[in-house]
Amino acid sequence: MISNGAGTLVQAMDLFEAYGLEVMPLSAESVEKLAAVYPSFYLAQNPIDVTGSATSADYEVGIRVLLEDPNVDLVMPWFVFEDSALEPGIVEVVGRLSREYRRPILCGTMGGAYAQALARAIEAQGVPVYDSVQDWVVAARVLAP
Repeated sequence: MISNGAGTLVQAMDLFEAYGLEVMPLSAESVEKLAAVYPSFYLAQNPIDVTGSATSADYEVGIRVLLEDPNVDLVMPWFVFEDSALEPGIVEVVGRLSREYRRPILCGTMGGAYAQALARAIEAQGVPVYDSVQDWVVAARVLAP
């Protein structure tokens, strides 16, 4: 998982056990890649917390590392769009990474009209977006090996 809103990550992790899911630790190589790029106040492990200052580039690094890590079966980005440094470029990033890696990416966001518009744009890229943490986790359960 990766998010610019840690509260959602905590909610999801609380639901993981009930749904038989695990947050797997990242390989040492993945943690090193993240630590080499991210500022020290980002949490460079699984889940990845890129804080409210995250940009599309920060998400791109994190999602790519998750997609390449052998311990990760699917990638779950959650986006907080309101009052955030996260710009609409995230739509193209998620679509491109989804096509490049062909591994499951399940996105989540909730919020007003702006968040809903970006969610629809991500879905137009062929990547599902959930507007509740529980639905996001249930979808992960369905796709998990």
